[in-house]
Parts: sequence; C-alpha cells; structure tokens
Amino acid sequence: MLIKLIVITGLIGMSMSLNATTLPTKNESNQSYNKAKKWLYSTVYPTSELKTTIYCENKFNSKRKIVAVPDGFSAKGSPKRLGRVEAEHVVSISNIGKHYPEYRGHPDCVDSKGRSFKGRNCVEKMNADYRYANADLYLLYPANGLINQLRSNYNFAQLGNISNNKVTGCDIKIDSKRRLVEPRDEVKGIAARTHLYATQAYPIFKLSRKQKQLFEAWDRLYPITAEECRRYNVIKSVQRSDNPILRERC
Repeated sequence: MLIKLIVITGLIGMSMSLNATTLPTKNESNQSYNKAKKWLYSTVYPTSELKTTIYCENKFNSKRKIVAVPDGFSAKGSPKRLGRVEAEHVVSISNIGKHYPEYRGHPDCVDSKGRSFKGRNCVEKMNADYRYANADLYLLYPANGLINQLRSNYNFAQLGNISNNKVTGCDIKIDSKRRLVEPRDEVKGIAARTHLYATQAYPIFKLSRKQKQLFEAWDRLYPITAEECRRYNVIKSVQRSDNPILRERC
C-alpha cells in the first residue's frame, strides 16, 4: 500500500511538472482585448475586496465605477475618466507596438475611404503577435481612468521631487515635461516584473540598458507578494499560459 501511494504521488508530481513546463510562456489563447478586460474585472478581481486600482488604490464595483478614493485625491484631466476603471497596460502597449514593422504602415492598412493609416491600428489589424500582447492579462491591471490617461505611455523612472505633478492624494509622480512616471513603492516590483516578463514573452519588445537595470533593481528591492502570486495562478488558469518571471518568484 505504501509503495502504491509513493508511485501515485510521484506520478501526480510528474504530471504537475509537465503541465507547468508545457504551457506556453506568452498569451496564445486570446487575441481579443475586450474579452481580456471582461476576464480582468470578473475573474482576476472577482470580489469587492480585490477590486482595487493599481496606482492609487481606488475601490471600484462590478460596473467598473470608482466608488471610493483616498482623502484629498485629485487629478487634473477628464472628469469622466476620473470616475471609471480602465484596463491599464503596465507595459505601455504603444511602446510594444512601435517595435513591429506594421507600426510604420502596411499596404493593407487602408480605411473605407482609401486613406492609409499606421500606428497601433495598423499593427492590430495586421499582426497577431501584437494582438496577443494587447490582450495579455499578465500585462493588464485595473487603473483609475484619469491616472491611466495621465500616465499615457511614459516610461517608469526613479524621480526626485517634481513641481509639475498633476496628481495629489496618491503616491504617484507623473512628470509630463520629461514624460516619466514613478509609482508608489508597492507598485514598483509589479512594474518591474511585468516589464521583465514582456521582454521574454514578446522578444521584439526591448528595454534600454538603463530601464533594464532599473527594473532588475526594483525586482530585488520590492519582492513579490502573496497577491501577485494569487493573480498569477488565476491568470495562468484563465489564459492557459505561464509567466516564468512570476513562477520563479512564487
């Protein structure tokens, strides 16, 4: 009986190991950004306790509306976006998209009036790899719509004091003159590991030497949390793909 139990246990362990190693290490199951957003809000963040935006910890409800913000929170921008939640690409999707050749145009990127177009719309039309990246749940987090707007496609950086921050009551620095963002400490590790994953999953996306050094430092200084690991396991199940950066740390 003992021998039989050992054999069964060993087989289960081998099966779990095989499943982990045979999963794709990038999104290969969903090209729809809209479907990814639905999964993000309903499955990755299913309960009211978990429904919190990444940058400013705004609580939101199942209708994707902000229901609670910290005292003194304000930001300069669109009032409509202030009250809603948006699916934020922590790795700016335009910064990923610009590495694809279709970003600069393609003969088939022509609208109904015969006008050529380029940029993200052309990449999305012509390149499946980009569509997988755009819908990759590992890259998406719920964010206050206005903070998402202000963050734009700015790179993350370690900033000192800035005089032109457009946000108060939230520990995020957005330097629009230099087009740089420094999130609160609790987000720095998340941002680092998300960028490191993106460079593995979508090798066309490159980090500068300075950016890579910054994210490697943030990864060490701000270790992975239980919440990141919970999120990782949910996404792995839903998207049917692995994230080696998170697997190694969880």
